Formats: sequence, structure tokens, C-alpha cells
Amino acid sequence: MKKFIECPFDLKAINDIGTFSGYASIFGNVDSGGDIMERGSFKEFHKTRDGKVLILYQHSTRDPIGKADVHQDDKGLHFDGQLVMEDATARKAYVGMKAGTIDAMSFGFDVLPGGATVTEGGIRKISAAKCWELSPVTFGMNELARIEAVKAAGNITTIREFEDFLREAGGFSKSQAVAIAGGGWKTLQDRRDSGEADGASEYLKFLNSLTETST
Repeated sequence: MKKFIECPFDLKAINDIGTFSGYASIFGNVDSGGDIMERGSFKEFHKTRDGKVLILYQHSTRDPIGKADVHQDDKGLHFDGQLVMEDATARKAYVGMKAGTIDAMSFGFDVLPGGATVTEGGIRKISAAKCWELSPVTFGMNELARIEAVKAAGNITTIREFEDFLREAGGFSKSQAVAIAGGGWKTLQDRRDSGEADGASEYLKFLNSLTETST
């Protein structure tokens, strides 16, 4: 029987390509459900054909919204996630994360045979678990787990990435994005070099100025 542990995170920035990273679990910390994930406790992972862990929306198996690379370090279970921004539910998750209405990360897992002991105080110490999926969720249990980094829109370095940004942030077709990027790429580079375009909000302002100029 799968169990879920939810972990609140601080979303320091949100981009428009759906890339984010952080910790889905912190080792050695008691969550509000009375569980402790011990260091190295994730022994198995359910993975996709390309070796990644599924990201679901609110643990719904009907709503896969992305995939993540995961690894364990001394701190916990680290992940680098990518939302499928073409999917409506993934965009819904993105909007909620950006607004702060979805402010927790969770993982679904099974305890493997012999993989848990219970202390006299009733705390369950988990030493062997299988992780099935990661999910952005509404509420969190583990106050120490955080989303620590989100790839900012300011990391755009090529005209192709700018075209992708226009399609994802502005909803333009491929041909429209190519046309707008062709006219605005040099200006964008100049603004970034001067520090005027720093972060997603400034890129969106710049996007609006391009569309106003082109109409």
C-alpha cells in the first residue's frame, strides 16, 4: 500500500519552460505523519523508459505532468524536474506554483520488506523504500524539504531558446515566435547585458513590448 509524504517548498523563481529542482525528501527529519526517511533509504525507483521518475499532479495517476532525474545525497532525495508544458494540467501546476497556491512537493512510496522499524515513541524509521512518483501538491508535511532552484528565464542564451520562450510564455505559434524572435533577439541581448531584462517578469514585459510594436 503506497504512502505519501508531502514536503513544503519555497519557490524562489518560476520560469516558463517548467524546469525546477530541489529535495522531495530530507533524511533524518520527522515529518508530521511520524516517519523518518533514513539516509540512503530509497533502494528502488519506478522509472520511465528513459530512466526518469514520473511527476504526477496531486498524486493522480491520470495526470502525469513531467519527469525528473533523481539522486540521493547526504541531505535527501534530490530531483531535477521538467514539466510537460504542452499539457494543460502541467500548465495548471505551473500557474499554481508560480502563484504560491501549490507550495509543496510530495513522493509516493512503498516500504520494502523489512525496511522499517518503529521506536518506543512511535516514530517509524524507514531504511528501505521504493519511490513511485513525485508530485507538486497543495499541502506539505516535511518542513525542511524545499524546492531550491528554478531555472530562470534569464538563462536564455540562444535565439532558439528565445523562440521557445515566446511560444510557452506568450502562446505564439512557431512561425509567429520565429518572426518575433528574429526582430527582437539583438534588443533582448542588449537589455540583458545592461541588466534591464532580469528574470521572467522582465522578459514578459519585453515580450509585451515586442507584440505591441508588431501590431
